[in-house]
Amino acid sequence: MSQPKSVERTIRAIQQRLLHAFRADFATPPKRLLVGFSGGSDSLALSLVLKRVAGAMLSSIKLVHVNHKLRPDSNEDAVAASTLAEFLDLPLVIREIQGDVRQLHPGVGIEEAARRERYLQFQAECDDGDVIVLGHHAQDQAETILLHLMRGAGLQGASGMNRLSSIDVPWWNATEASGALPVWRPLLGEDREELRTIPSVFSLFPVEDPSNADKSIRRNALRHRVIPQLTEIDPGAIEAIGRFGMIVLGEDRLLAQLASEQANEIEDGMGGLRVGLLLGIDVALQRRVVQQWLKECIGESPSFERVSAVLALAASGSESAQIEIFHDKLAGSFHGSLRCGDGSTLCEHARRDAGLILPLSEDQHPRSIEEAFAVVRNDDPREYLAAVPRPNHPYSEMIVRHVRDDELIVGAGTSVKEWMRRERISPWIRDQVTGIALDDRMWWIPRINDDYMDGEPMYVRWAAEEKN
Repeated sequence: MSQPKSVERTIRAIQQRLLHAFRADFATPPKRLLVGFSGGSDSLALSLVLKRVAGAMLSSIKLVHVNHKLRPDSNEDAVAASTLAEFLDLPLVIREIQGDVRQLHPGVGIEEAARRERYLQFQAECDDGDVIVLGHHAQDQAETILLHLMRGAGLQGASGMNRLSSIDVPWWNATEASGALPVWRPLLGEDREELRTIPSVFSLFPVEDPSNADKSIRRNALRHRVIPQLTEIDPGAIEAIGRFGMIVLGEDRLLAQLASEQANEIEDGMGGLRVGLLLGIDVALQRRVVQQWLKECIGESPSFERVSAVLALAASGSESAQIEIFHDKLAGSFHGSLRCGDGSTLCEHARRDAGLILPLSEDQHPRSIEEAFAVVRNDDPREYLAAVPRPNHPYSEMIVRHVRDDELIVGAGTSVKEWMRRERISPWIRDQVTGIALDDRMWWIPRINDDYMDGEPMYVRWAAEEKN
């Protein structure tokens, strides 16, 4: 059908910009472009433009409609989407959510639950070489940036959506993530009203989602209340917010690169961060380094509050506090390093950082040492103890036994617990550590640098005087 020249010019301009983005973003054309197709104005306009330039892209196009079953008329929307796909002469697949979205993702809002299920369906449909294409435009970008700013997001959130990105699905459960899903949003710079003229000139009627009018949803409140007021104050507000996001994106990437380089210098070689070096860098890099480190540990981005709490722990010098980061994941500080993991993992870190080869297991019986400088081993080859002969003591049997805190006074009224504190044995494991006594003498607990090498006995210093 004939179209007004102004509309045709608009469509051609959008097509040219889309093709330019396609060639800039993909060195090799994707095998398929899987379009998230609700049948609404935005996805319909995107599909019409893609259809017109398909020959220049060398990628096949397939529409993917996700039926969330959130409304009684959801099935009718799916039928309408099928009708629109027939007009476009593009293949369509309809994927239905199995179960109640709310129950599938408890603890999050309905928008987030639906988004999670939608991306799971996209992932299930996507093969190697495919790319998911979404119809987000300039106003969507402005709304996203404003929402993130309202939550107090840093540069990463304030940059909004990227035109080409990879999303780990499921991002809410990193242990189940099966790979990054490529997502392309070629219309992020396009005006919503211009896009919505495209279906109308073809006499196509988009699917209308009544929930889009619900102003109790924050994004809708921004769309219907805040954005119109901003554009009334400044007609170029949407474009300016999008430009802000683009500027922030570049600066965010630079800061992320600097933080990664800094983290390599701060990392202690055992999965932790060296506190002294961390606190010596600028606070902006401190936050980013800790954020990246915690994300690697727990599988998702921590909140600003949790990052700040870890930095406060590092600054405090406390080696007894623990901070809950996410579910069963904790953070603690041991022997000058920050560690993250579950409780048992942190105890292992504490043992290692204290250099402890002991304590001996609770159920071990006293052992006899038949000669000086002999090495006593447990069944676990990592647990061993060398005995040093007591001065003026004949090289006869010496008994190795356990000593608890209340059994021995070390030196001039110093308790074993105080001695452990002085020797920087972590509070996380002090209650698990047993001292080693030969008769009335308290012996040094072996550390890694006192290791047993090449079959030679290791020499162990004593850490206490004889009991009076």
